[in-house]
Amino acid sequence: MRSNGAIRTLALAWSLPAIVLAAAGCGLFVSEPDRQWYKPSGRYTAEEFKLDKAACTESRKLDLECMKARGWVYFSADTPPTVAPQPSGSGFPGRSY
Repeated sequence: MRSNGAIRTLALAWSLPAIVLAAAGCGLFVSEPDRQWYKPSGRYTAEEFKLDKAACTESRKLDLECMKARGWVYFSADTPPTVAPQPSGSGFPGRSY
């Protein structure tokens, strides 16, 4: 005969995955992509960024349009890279083949 402690442990072991899946389904483990922010002018301080980020954050969600309106531009790993134009010619100055 099993003790009540063993039954509780078994019940917890079976319910824990269900709790984790439910939390994942609610979006508790989802985060926004990691974005790097900068101002094209290059003139800003970390404190200015913190203030703008706080002003553009509501309910723990950052408003991208608000940040853009304040002059911030972002780039991230999920943004496709831009392709630099290829130089014309052979790549050697003064030579053309």
